[in-house]
Amino acid sequence: MLAAFAAETGESRLAPILRRLNRPIRVGVTGRRGTGCATVTAALGHAGRTVVSGPADAVVLVVAETVKPEDLARCGPNTLVVLNKQDLLGAALTGQVAAVRARTGRPTVPMNALLAVASATVPPDGELVGALRAMADDPPELSSTDAVTAGEHPVDAVTRGRLLAVLDRFGIAALTAALRAGADPASLPTLMCELSGLDDMLAALDAVTAAQRYRRLHAALTEVRALAVRSGSPALWELLASDRVVLAEMTAAAEVLRADGLTLAANTDPRHWSRYGRGPLNSLHRRCASALTRGSLRLAERR
Repeated sequence: MLAAFAAETGESRLAPILRRLNRPIRVGVTGRRGTGCATVTAALGHAGRTVVSGPADAVVLVVAETVKPEDLARCGPNTLVVLNKQDLLGAALTGQVAAVRARTGRPTVPMNALLAVASATVPPDGELVGALRAMADDPPELSSTDAVTAGEHPVDAVTRGRLLAVLDRFGIAALTAALRAGADPASLPTLMCELSGLDDMLAALDAVTAAQRYRRLHAALTEVRALAVRSGSPALWELLASDRVVLAEMTAAAEVLRADGLTLAANTDPRHWSRYGRGPLNSLHRRCASALTRGSLRLAERR
């Protein structure tokens, strides 16, 4: 909303504020060797997230099957735990996610990072999907990784090996089953994304960084107020008092409270948020309560 105002009015003094507000959330990826850190990093990159090797705003800790003491040492307040290779856990997945969450004390989501990368990189009309269609008609042996490439098959061993590297046995089995059931090859990237858990992981990462995004917005609005005082610009004061700013801050505040486990539903009663703000809260939640109170009052005026 600040960017739209700057574009509409040509207010160039907002440019440095906007740069600070809109800089990407930097994500670091860490974990033990063999858990799939490189694949999770690739999946995040394909999803448009900024992955860094240096200082990060949030950390994705990749674990596989269980948590080791060295994993716990990597957990911080802005850490999201990704339980990778979820297909290996079968029916035990839900219980293992809960166990990892309890052990680390951090939000935990399951994922199949191989399928997340494949959903972004395997074209639905390419050679590998053609091989999957042939495997759907003539299923290969999937009892082990060696069995996939062993023996005679209409799909040559090299191509079967490439499929194994890209999809693993779980992905091959799931996609060939979908094709046998009549799935359109064009739908396979969507299916791979759904099976990978990528969208849930990205949503969880957004929740982990909700407080940082709110603090950035709050800091930006504070800077705009200071600019309005120095410049005496009526347009800036009108912007700060506008519905779009008040409701944008309300939305960002609501994301913080949801990320911290509060159920907001459709509660826009300003009295509720005013009472909440007077409770035993930390400074962040108190600011969020104020933003929700202001936004709720603005919505009430529209009724």
